[in-house]
Amino acid sequence: MLLLLLPLLTGSLTSAAPDPCAVVTPAEIASALGSQPTPGKPRGPDEDEDTGATAWTCSRQVGKRMLWVAVMEFSNAAGATKGIDLVIKSSREMDDAIQLSPVAGVADQALWGASKDGAMWVVRKGRYLVNFTVGGEGNHASLQEGLKRLAVLAAGRVGS
Repeated sequence: MLLLLLPLLTGSLTSAAPDPCAVVTPAEIASALGSQPTPGKPRGPDEDEDTGATAWTCSRQVGKRMLWVAVMEFSNAAGATKGIDLVIKSSREMDDAIQLSPVAGVADQALWGASKDGAMWVVRKGRYLVNFTVGGEGNHASLQEGLKRLAVLAAGRVGS
């Protein structure tokens, strides 16, 4: 199932909370995905007991698709690296999960994958992971470049 990895990325912090509904603008989403998004529905903070990270999520309808954005904050970059390693491992262990592969040259680390059920970009920037997941109708592999643009924009905005 597409959303099986989302709980890994929706794992509470006392610092200023990143707003997952504001890491990219509605205009940027529309440009990347071809439809105007509905207002975001934020959730969090949530504590991920396995990683110690704090996560905030945002969901929105974008045309006939759903977009989920998750921002995870770790105590340090090493923790975020372990978090991205856990995402890779989990995607490979679940038959119905989107199979993610490392992509060089995007943020500090990045993963991409698409299936018949959806598409996902995960980027690490310092001690943050940002995850863009899309599900719904359509050719999800065709969203690679658009979602990549969103992931790069968000990576540049978190923690800065």
